Amino acid sequence: MSKKITQEIDFFSVSNAGNEGVLKTSPNGQEVNVISREDWGADESYRFKDGKEDWPRSYHGTRKLVIHHTAVKKSNGETNIEKNKAEVRAIYYYHAVTQGWGDIGYNALVDASGNVYEGRYGTHDIPNRKIDDKSLTADEVMVLDTEAGHTSGYNSGSFGVAAMGDFTSFNPPVTQILGLEKVLTYVADSRGVNVQGSSDFRRYNGTWHFDLNNLIGHRNATATACPGTNLYSQIQAIKNYVDSFLPKNISGFDAKYLNDSDIEGTKIESGSLNFDWDKFQDATQYEYRLEKVFGTIGDASDSETWGMAWFPLENFSVTSERAVKIDSSELQSDSNYVFYVRALDTKNKIISTTKHVNFETGEIIIIDNESPTVPSVFSASAVSESQINLSWKASSDNIGVAGYKIYRDDSVIATTESTSYEDKNLSASTPYTYSVSAFDTSGNESAFSDSSSATTKDVDKSPPVVTIIQPSDSDYEVSGSVSISAKAEDESGIVSMNLKIDGILKATSVSGGLSYIWNTRKISFGEHTILVEAKDGAGNIGTSGKTVKKVK
Repeated sequence: MSKKITQEIDFFSVSNAGNEGVLKTSPNGQEVNVISREDWGADESYRFKDGKEDWPRSYHGTRKLVIHHTAVKKSNGETNIEKNKAEVRAIYYYHAVTQGWGDIGYNALVDASGNVYEGRYGTHDIPNRKIDDKSLTADEVMVLDTEAGHTSGYNSGSFGVAAMGDFTSFNPPVTQILGLEKVLTYVADSRGVNVQGSSDFRRYNGTWHFDLNNLIGHRNATATACPGTNLYSQIQAIKNYVDSFLPKNISGFDAKYLNDSDIEGTKIESGSLNFDWDKFQDATQYEYRLEKVFGTIGDASDSETWGMAWFPLENFSVTSERAVKIDSSELQSDSNYVFYVRALDTKNKIISTTKHVNFETGEIIIIDNESPTVPSVFSASAVSESQINLSWKASSDNIGVAGYKIYRDDSVIATTESTSYEDKNLSASTPYTYSVSAFDTSGNESAFSDSSSATTKDVDKSPPVVTIIQPSDSDYEVSGSVSISAKAEDESGIVSMNLKIDGILKATSVSGGLSYIWNTRKISFGEHTILVEAKDGAGNIGTSGKTVKKVK
């Protein structure tokens, strides 16, 4: 009887463990309560230096789950929540200030009662929440994909949770294990992590950890005793528990490039990347995403904003096929990439875990055999006896159009980056036939456009028509101030006009109009000659003149 009562009491304590804090729910209904930074009393000033975040937030798709212990013996079996909050504050101060990291290193912590505490600050777009705990939403607390500082070289793309205590020889309470299982189930379901699976993982320093399990103890990644032997021995049981709440995994996933070489753990430099997988039961389409994981080799300070991280829905593409092809020309050189894919049902609900593959690029060599499209709407138009203007609509290319070749009577006469060209110094009254092609940066050339012909205009031998407007023909006798105005017209355009009185130049113009005020008070009485000359673009000169008489 006493044994039965003990079992009931244990069951009661387990089922009610970890109910403090903000409730977070995963896509498939896995719940975890999280005590916010506001609730455990984080002094957010520790995260700032000179008014800026000392450790700027960075976001990367969560692919690995890492279990730690805090190695603080006084937390062993501690169920007093205020003492545990104080211990979280002490760890925060040690990491952020003493170690100089700028924040607590874990994404989450779990006490002996199974309470889960928010670790690394990750709220999107807000460097400091500055709100009370009652105003918080679930999305603002324990933000997933936030890069923390729990496992050197592995922080980009992992979630680290620490069990409070030292489990070198102390057994973690059942309630604490359940708290770990709850938070890990929530994260695994939210990010589709197959906790029984493994994949290659590229560290910050550019080296690879091959076939790394997706849920590990800290010691599986680096040389450490963490999370303590007595907690480490329970990791497989934790995996089994978490896995029982997750959807099934996509099977038959394959990632190849070039001559059917494996992509995972490989440095890609050319060719196409081909991803395919088996049909998933009840799936009507698949979401996929290629994430560039920011972080320069050897420089862990490079950051990736939330909007660029893998998980926002706007970063996903959808296909009804069971294969995706990506050309290496779409990738950046010397970079770290992860490809993700997951299955959706008819209601766009996620029904599988997320399969991923990690690879890197070297110096991308673009093998481009694709020619630009043919230039369209090509036309030729004569504008003078020596010039024909050409224009066309721009071509497109998979890499980029570098320019256009201009052909006249089947011979290349010029290249240009523009979509127009002026062909000058041609012979008058002569027909010419043109076409244009586009070429790209790899030297691939398109087919010729449709040809277009034009004939240069005849040589202009006609002089401009010049008209003296004032004085009019009836104004023979003049005196005082006399207004003189004239105009000139010609198909080739007017380049200059001259006004002469009695052979002396009085005024000029470079347009088709001219005006002048003539003071006749200083000239002799009698007849005087007004002459206007105009020159056109072809050099032809036209004149108009008249005689007037000064009478007073």
